[in-house]
Amino acid sequence: MDPEAVRRSLSKPSADSFAALPAHLIEDVALNGIRLDDIEHGRVLYSCTSPGGVLIGGVIATLVDVIGSIALSTCGLPTTGVSLDINISYLDAAMIGEEIEIEAKVLHVREPITVISVKLRKKATGKLIAEGRHTNGSGGAASLQALRCTINDDPNFSTHPPKTALGVVAALMAVQGRGSAAAAVAQGLALLCLLLHSDFAGATTYNVGDSRGWTFNTASWPNGKSFRVGDVLVFKYSPSVHNVVTVSASGYNSCSTPRGARTLRSGNDRITLGRGTSYFICGVSGHCQSGMKIAVTAA
Repeated sequence: MDPEAVRRSLSKPSADSFAALPAHLIEDVALNGIRLDDIEHGRVLYSCTSPGGVLIGGVIATLVDVIGSIALSTCGLPTTGVSLDINISYLDAAMIGEEIEIEAKVLHVREPITVISVKLRKKATGKLIAEGRHTNGSGGAASLQALRCTINDDPNFSTHPPKTALGVVAALMAVQGRGSAAAAVAQGLALLCLLLHSDFAGATTYNVGDSRGWTFNTASWPNGKSFRVGDVLVFKYSPSVHNVVTVSASGYNSCSTPRGARTLRSGNDRITLGRGTSYFICGVSGHCQSGMKIAVTAA
């Protein structure tokens, strides 16, 4: 294109042309046809069929924003706050007609900062299309004691708030307003010390089933162990025989795998515990019924 053609293509549209557009055009395009497959505290799972052409970056960014906020709303907060930062890694293309699953998990839900992980995968293969982190600010003043991390089972994703002084100060300034810069600097340095000495400094790694690994009759393995938020479970098994499926309490009790449940198949899966009880089963037919399931509570 010649410079004049570029100029014409970039000319600012008139106000009337914007007025003719629907109020929520982008959201309507991005959310058209998505289906809710699973919902629990701090997590939602949606699926959809990729619309005509590839799934473009702007649609993915909108999904990270909107689906992430929906996941946050399951935590019982009065508001989901305002976006402070959205980071997205685009890893693959989703072609026309492909089935996609969108999983959003709340990683940190203590005022004034909330952090949500959103992953888009190809349903047929589990291959990542995009991975995003959505950071929100609630608008409340920072509490040094309250600002701690609650981590969901995602060891390969950065789940901590910023661990540099500048990162913490920037987040606080965004929430409090730039007029509070001096207070933000002081609080940021204190928060940095707190974060660097948080629960995760003493995290323990557990091999599920100990020397036997992830196998039959493992249901009693957690008995007598004291798990903490940030501890890591390592599931070692033969991927040609077993897998690891994250389920709800109902799925654990009934040995059933809900549609769209997260399934791991590497044979050496690492899962970081969040607060509360996490449930895992083997999704291969009959294995859960043979004791290949665990319920782990982290305090």
